[in-house]
Amino acid sequence: MLLWFRRVLAGTLAKILLILMIISFAFFGYETAFRANPQTDIVATVGDIEIPATRLMQAREQIQENYTRAFGGQALPDFFKDRLWDDALQRLVNDALITSAAETWQMPIPEKRLVKVLGQYPVFQNADKTFDPELFKSVLAKAGITPQDVLNDVRVSEWQRYFRDAFLAATVVPEPLVIATLQQDKETRSALIFTLPVVPMTTPVPDSTLKPWFQTRTDRYKTPEKRMFGYTTLGLTFTDTAIEAYYKAHTDAFTPAPKRRLLQRFCPDQACVDQNKTLKTLDPEANEVTDLGLIEAKDLLPALRQVAFDLPLNTLSAPVKTDFGWTFLQVTEIQAPPAPPLKDIKPQVIEAMKTPESVEALYKQTNALETAVTETGSLEKASQSLKLPFEKTALVTQDSVPEALKSFSQELWSLPLKGTSALKEVDPDHYVMATVLQVVPAKPMTFAEARDWVLRDYHTEQAQTLLKQKRDALKAKLKAMKPEERTAFLSDDDINVAQPTALSRARAMEAFQADVAEIMFNTPKGEIKDITSGAMAQIVIVTGIQRPDPKTFSAPEKEETRRRLKDAIAQDYYDAFLQDLKTLFPVRIHEDVFKRLKTNG
Repeated sequence: MLLWFRRVLAGTLAKILLILMIISFAFFGYETAFRANPQTDIVATVGDIEIPATRLMQAREQIQENYTRAFGGQALPDFFKDRLWDDALQRLVNDALITSAAETWQMPIPEKRLVKVLGQYPVFQNADKTFDPELFKSVLAKAGITPQDVLNDVRVSEWQRYFRDAFLAATVVPEPLVIATLQQDKETRSALIFTLPVVPMTTPVPDSTLKPWFQTRTDRYKTPEKRMFGYTTLGLTFTDTAIEAYYKAHTDAFTPAPKRRLLQRFCPDQACVDQNKTLKTLDPEANEVTDLGLIEAKDLLPALRQVAFDLPLNTLSAPVKTDFGWTFLQVTEIQAPPAPPLKDIKPQVIEAMKTPESVEALYKQTNALETAVTETGSLEKASQSLKLPFEKTALVTQDSVPEALKSFSQELWSLPLKGTSALKEVDPDHYVMATVLQVVPAKPMTFAEARDWVLRDYHTEQAQTLLKQKRDALKAKLKAMKPEERTAFLSDDDINVAQPTALSRARAMEAFQADVAEIMFNTPKGEIKDITSGAMAQIVIVTGIQRPDPKTFSAPEKEETRRRLKDAIAQDYYDAFLQDLKTLFPVRIHEDVFKRLKTNG
């Protein structure tokens, strides 16, 4: 059910239905129907509610998609792997706690309320904008979803909304807290920031030094794991010949609308019309004449369009009757843009070629592939049975995955041998499913194989050690100085000193790394703080703090800050409430199942 919603995301119907599934996702996590049929693997129990492993995998997939979008479609860093699973499980547990509480405390949500929520979406409405139950059922039936499934999801969303809104209503934000928050937001600070860059090490190092160093770190040096994948791509594709034929047949649709420069003489009554019937042209300087400029037909009243765009250049029209009076028109300039070359608008032409029927056919094809894979247990066999192209990659590392698979290469590396991925949406009109055909595991490297990497890492470690020594020495020197001496301090050539003044928190975030800005705005004046990254160490000393006068704050600023604080406090109350619910509905995590999922994906 959930995969169907995601797959048809490009359509209006899907966008509306997807909202029903994720109404509370932004605030509370992934929606689930907890009363589903029991699964073989149960990853957790909350009270008497069981959370199947399949639900956790679905939740983890959704969170991964959200993070991937946040990273601009790039592969997620490795350190996200455990976090994705943990976040997904926590969200499912929280939803189960809310469900348990609402059912135990007998908080029924009338079906009329659920119908009212569903009735807000045009796809389920009659021509008179009222909810049509039969239309609702037929739409879901085509997708293999029961109305009760959707009603249950909306019901859980309403419970979540009710609890959080209750905390929001009970939250009181004192005026002093609003003022203090605004002062902190608008605070400006001055600071000395010393930057010590890593000095690259390039000195030769003998093998007699490198080999012992390598022997204590052999787990670092392995040949990368290689994998071979088979994959099937589904999508809306059009040949160049078809695109060109469509463009020729619909050239007008892609040609910019013609424009005309018009002069207009308006007459409110018949006497004015009779007086001006002898005119041959309009004088643009006359008070009664208006230059309408270069306009398209759509910019004119319907009664004037035909006349204005059939009128020859520099010819005065007969008086045209409108609802407001009579109008004389004269064309002084004609612009008829040529059709743009196909190469310049090919994407627009392809978009126009897509029809509801072709999109629906693609969705049916994706459903058929998923069903065939389930029945045959093999993506290759499923593709052959449906006459779909099944392609194979060479043995590749994770850094050399083909373009067609890059959007979900992270997931592919967590699949076991012969494992098959879910159907992935590459873009709104293309989907890919892949399977692992061969795995060549990583293996330890010999010293000879790893020597170049060993030398690089040895140099890096030595440079980091030197950087730490220089950082500690500079901190000690600054600590011994008076404030005025620090300001005038001239550092060594390999130390860069910046002295920003009157920076707000937002400007500090723009000017420096986020962690440096965080130190600037969370460190008492005069205290020495440092932070070290791979490329540099930085020392921060706050030299001045200025906070605005509360009298300068406007009422809208205060109200917006109060609203933000209410949301934050209400969320804290809600999180504490979820923790309290665990005493009523004990949470038990099946660690063996959870660990296996995290390991095998």
